Amino acid sequence: MSTTYCIHTIFLHQGYESRCVRRKELLETLERELPHGTIRYSSKVVSIEGRGYHKFLHLADGSTLKAKVLIGCDGVHSLVAFQ
Repeated sequence: MSTTYCIHTIFLHQGYESRCVRRKELLETLERELPHGTIRYSSKVVSIEGRGYHKFLHLADGSTLKAKVLIGCDGVHSLVAFQ
């Protein structure tokens, strides 16, 4: 059984559009198309700050990451989704 996720693309002042994709295909495509080292797995995000066009992710291990794009695949109680 494969898992399907819905991707929501937000258009300013125009509502939103949803796209559903299989999780495996999404992850394989992202790994193939993004620069090596861009994707991090098994990182626990404890807080997210937004400053300008960037997000600052504070991780449980004490490190901080700066990102322009954040895709959370951390489940139904996602901290990313609530931000």
